Amino acid sequence: MTNNAVFVKELFHRLKHGEIIHTISTAKDCGMTPEELRRVLGESAITSLNHDREFIASRRHVSKNCDRKGFWRKDGKVFHVSGSISAVLKRLVTLTPWGLTEVEAEKLTGRECSRMLHAMVEQNTAQRALINGVWVYGRKRNFSLQLKERMTNDRVKIPAVNDDQENDFIPLEEILKTLNEENLHTETLTNLTTSLVMLLKSTSYRDMDNIIRLDARIRSLCGVENASGLDYTTLCKRFGALQEVTLKRIFTKLVRELQQIGTIKGRYLVVDATHLFAWASEKNKNEDSLAFAAWGEHLDYFYGYKVHILIDGEAELPIGVRITPGNPHDSGMYLPLIRKANGDLELENVIAVFADGAYDDKLLRTGTKKVLHCELYAAMNPRRSARLQVIKARIKEIFDRCGDKINSIEDALRHFGQKLLTEFGIDLGTDDESYLVHALKERMNRHIRVAVERVWSRLKFATDFERPMFRKPSSVRKRVYLGFIAMLLVARTAIRIGIPEAKRRFASVY
Repeated sequence: MTNNAVFVKELFHRLKHGEIIHTISTAKDCGMTPEELRRVLGESAITSLNHDREFIASRRHVSKNCDRKGFWRKDGKVFHVSGSISAVLKRLVTLTPWGLTEVEAEKLTGRECSRMLHAMVEQNTAQRALINGVWVYGRKRNFSLQLKERMTNDRVKIPAVNDDQENDFIPLEEILKTLNEENLHTETLTNLTTSLVMLLKSTSYRDMDNIIRLDARIRSLCGVENASGLDYTTLCKRFGALQEVTLKRIFTKLVRELQQIGTIKGRYLVVDATHLFAWASEKNKNEDSLAFAAWGEHLDYFYGYKVHILIDGEAELPIGVRITPGNPHDSGMYLPLIRKANGDLELENVIAVFADGAYDDKLLRTGTKKVLHCELYAAMNPRRSARLQVIKARIKEIFDRCGDKINSIEDALRHFGQKLLTEFGIDLGTDDESYLVHALKERMNRHIRVAVERVWSRLKFATDFERPMFRKPSSVRKRVYLGFIAMLLVARTAIRIGIPEAKRRFASVY
């Protein structure tokens, strides 16, 4: 075996174990040019997006360790599973629901991307639009949907030039000041404050006692005068002393306050459910967990609980919550959820409720009309019949092809072409005749339904929401309510101190 062959074999071994190789120095050591070295390594290696492609990593290692967008970063070098920068930008422009700006592209790739984005527009592989002085790049088809998401989603909304963005941080002191307005008992307020600070700081009880000892500000916020004898069990007892009924009352009161000031309008509601993993193993059940945690199915089988929420689709804030074992179907909790929310908040201006395919049921639509006097637009569940599969596939094909041109039911029906309903197996004069219009309305307003996914995302990112570290079901329920209370407190505080654009940002709290 030649020296070069041995060297290349060793190089493959280093790449396999996650090492990043500098192409210029490595190629010089083995008597090759950088281009020759890349050619020898072939498809098994990819070059960095930044640093002028001087670094190489294993494609397999990048694929195994990348984030959900396909990026892997180490020591300032940025790699992507797609390989080249042109392929990466094409993927980002096409798959990002709200398009891509030059600043976002540069932040993701670690290099300047404006010229390549301009070239994509000139080559007719992308489109762009100017929003508040910022170019937004999007896919060739259905670009209007990306622009709509960009302008309505506050997480990625581009502020106007004259917007004041200098003081968009929310001090913990202001959040606790908002909590003080609830006229809680002193002991309850102290217990709740400690748990809220811990949740907003994304830390555990074992770490929180060290933070309290070292940080005088946090110590003062938590009402701890002497931290010398503090133990994490003391903080656990503070959480245990909180009453579930108290947290529910605070949740409802905060929702009412946000409703009164017009943040929660209650016009477009969205319902959904997600899973929580039980901290206790099924094999080591205690009496409490035995009565509550259960095997359920959500994306996959899990052991734990389910959280069912009703949110305001415009404010992206929760207005109703129910927590159940993991086994009940999502649809079974829908009517109790909207009845409770309507009783607590007197929802009189609801235009529509949106949901996913799990709620596609005639009884639920009828119940919605009785309780909220509006329509329930659930995504079509094609598993119920073969003709629904045909209709759903047809609707998807039409919106993929002409979604940016559809602004009304008439527009959508026009793109269906000259097809009779009987060709879909639908008999005239039946409920299925109007079901097509129902499915089209749901598809046209799907951008409202996805708001609930952003609510889940914020909770799971900022808290231990998905896997609460408690064994008692009552503690799990209290932790869930605490997360939603924190979300409402952030919104209420941001509006009170004059920065409503930060009302959905846990990251703005310091």
